[in-house]
Amino acid sequence: MPENERRHRELSDEEKIQKRIKETIEPAFSEGAKLFHDVLNFWVDTNTDYLKHLSPDQLKNHFDSLEPLSHYQEGYLNKGEIDAKTALEYGDEESSKFIKASYPKETKKIMELSDSEQITKYDQLIDEFNAELPRIKQEQDLKTLGSFYQRAISLINERNKKI
Repeated sequence: MPENERRHRELSDEEKIQKRIKETIEPAFSEGAKLFHDVLNFWVDTNTDYLKHLSPDQLKNHFDSLEPLSHYQEGYLNKGEIDAKTALEYGDEESSKFIKASYPKETKKIMELSDSEQITKYDQLIDEFNAELPRIKQEQDLKTLGSFYQRAISLINERNKKI
């Protein structure tokens, strides 16, 4: 195929997936990351900086809506399902199919590049959070919620030492 045609050819889904992995996932680990930084998005509802600005009714509704968090690998696979469903809700069947095809492969790459000991620590933090969640919700315990958020940030931001 001539170079000109190759440049203008539409990428296959598999090529698009590999491009996303090369452009978004692999670079995230190039600076020594032990976990993929996107995992912090799973903790967004525990960010107390935002919650401090809610009215008492809004805060109660927020606490009532808190759900248990998923372990590292499961979280990425769940995110793929949610994103695919959202695309369908917006009538974008093509994107939904692409997301369903890409997330298992992207998750596999994330798991390959992530530090297994750090994943274990992360999953333990999730277990601890989920065990405390009923009490946190009942007491609307912003301090403990914020503590978990800060611990998650520290764990996610931890880097391998350069030799």
